[in-house]
Amino acid sequence: MKTKYRQCRMTRKHSTGKTVVVSWIPEKYAVVGKFLRLKDNDEWVNGYEVELVSENYTENPPDFRKAVRAHRNKTGDSLAKQ
Repeated sequence: MKTKYRQCRMTRKHSTGKTVVVSWIPEKYAVVGKFLRLKDNDEWVNGYEVELVSENYTENPPDFRKAVRAHRNKTGDSLAKQ
């Protein structure tokens, strides 16, 4: 059985304000009010609260890292700077 993903808006409050993240997460974690641990700049950070959950779902969420890499390759941005 394939995992279903739902697009969610999550927030984390900190001393300087609030961070808002929108991402596709597995359906079992997509529960309003649930607190999650997310990866932020290669470091796991606690305290993200799920605020909104989309009614729609997908079994193949987009991989934005691949999209960025493809864009850089097409535009030459991935080439070494001279």
